Amino acid sequence: MILTSVQYFRAAVIAFAVVGAPLALFSISLFLNAPEQDSFFTLSPMGSAGLALLSLAFFALLFWVLGLKSKYMSDRFEGTADMQRAMSIMLDVALGWLFYLLLHRLSPQLYYLYYMTLFDGLPLKWVISADDELLRLGATIFPGPKERLADFLACTGFWAVLPYTLLLHRATHPKT
Repeated sequence: MILTSVQYFRAAVIAFAVVGAPLALFSISLFLNAPEQDSFFTLSPMGSAGLALLSLAFFALLFWVLGLKSKYMSDRFEGTADMQRAMSIMLDVALGWLFYLLLHRLSPQLYYLYYMTLFDGLPLKWVISADDELLRLGATIFPGPKERLADFLACTGFWAVLPYTLLLHRATHPKT
């Protein structure tokens, strides 16, 4: 059964809410236990609120794109055998994680542009380097103690891709 765009959008909103509610609660506890030297705490209250809204907008945009990807994958493999469908869902999750990691790789530059609006005199420069890439990747994928608040959020967002994708596939192909 192929859902209409409106039905799929509703399913995506429900899936995002189901995944987002525990993610938000988990993030609040992480925020309360975040390291004090985190750059987030150097911002003014308005700067912190702007950064939080920017992060929320990035997550919403990311999960919207992931939802479009899942809709395409679901429609493409409509009516296939159970094994092919299972493989398509596994491929969808893997593609979601790859896309997430790509955007996470670019996120320092986007956040630096935001910091440029907050602090006068920051030069326009490229802040992404390959030096710390394995450390960032490990902090993103593996749960555990983190040095930065951004690593907490990145890790929870990374793992939220799995249930989000599974919920979308369940919503698009209900059991009969």
